[in-house]
Amino acid sequence: RFDPDELEGAVAPAGDPPAVSEPLTCEGLERKSQWSDEDDIHLGNEDDPTFALRVAETSYEYGDTATIRLTNTTMDWLVTGNRHKYDLQVRTEDGWQEIRVIDGSPPFYTDEGILHPPGSGFEWNLELTEEGLLADHIHKDIFEVCPDLQTGRYRFVYWPTDLAVEFNLTVE
Repeated sequence: RFDPDELEGAVAPAGDPPAVSEPLTCEGLERKSQWSDEDDIHLGNEDDPTFALRVAETSYEYGDTATIRLTNTTMDWLVTGNRHKYDLQVRTEDGWQEIRVIDGSPPFYTDEGILHPPGSGFEWNLELTEEGLLADHIHKDIFEVCPDLQTGRYRFVYWPTDLAVEFNLTVE
């Protein structure tokens, strides 16, 4: 088994977020629903993890690239869904809210299984701009980041595992 404490990266910044925004609104657009139940989400990994999620840094500036890694910490091959099954959220006065909105039909995700050998998984490199957060996503044609990114605490949730990491973003 791979020790999650020895993986590169972090789970979340220490301390309070740099800002907590008002609830997000975007006139005429629907906010994508969160796929994971809030009570099921775990930061980084569980007490007896099969996967661990890490973010390379805990603080970024607008335009930086956040690298997030999902790692199979067991000595077995394990299955997840595809790499596009994640939420991008910001902490607001109403709790965590998805930053992407849709205009029209909700996104459709395939039900395929992706095998991960021991010690491997997915890696996401997310450019922290409105366009960059959509660039590599299967649904980039129906998602929009709205309103624009703002300074605050953000969360990436890979919902097939209900694992999350948090990081601060500064927008000037």
